[in-house]
This record gives sequence, structure tokens and C-alpha cells, in this order.
Amino acid sequence: MIMPDYTLFLQLANFLFLLFILNILLYRPVRQILGKRKAEVDGLQHSVSELEGKASRFAGELEESKAKREKRDMRIRKP
Repeated sequence: MIMPDYTLFLQLANFLFLLFILNILLYRPVRQILGKRKAEVDGLQHSVSELEGKASRFAGELEESKAKREKRDMRIRKP
């Protein structure tokens, strides 16, 4: 049968210390990098949505000017 003695508490303390050190040296910097990357991706997605809106407005303007030009050409061609 397993008998818990002082080594159990030493192992628990060692585990908590390792967890604390890994949090400082590894997990926190990785979380910061991931946060920065997420912010950058969100900014890029916002820019893409703005550019898509501009592109659709520009396409609408092109279609409108094309329709006006065709209408004007039809009037010119009529004798």
C-alpha cells in the first residue's frame, strides 16, 4: 500500500514551482504572441471588409457609367 510521507509534499511543491516557472518563461510569452497575432488578424479582416465595400461601390459605379454610356450610344446611333 502507498503511504504518503513528506516526499509527496516535496513533489507537489516541485510541481507547483515548475508550473509557475513555465508560466513565466513559456506560457505567458506565447499567450502574448497569440494575442498580438489575433489583434493583427482582426485588423486585417476589418481592412478587407472595408476594401470589399469600396470594391462593390466601385463596381456599381462602373456598371452605372456603362449603362449611361450605352444609353448615350443608342441615342447617337438613332437616325
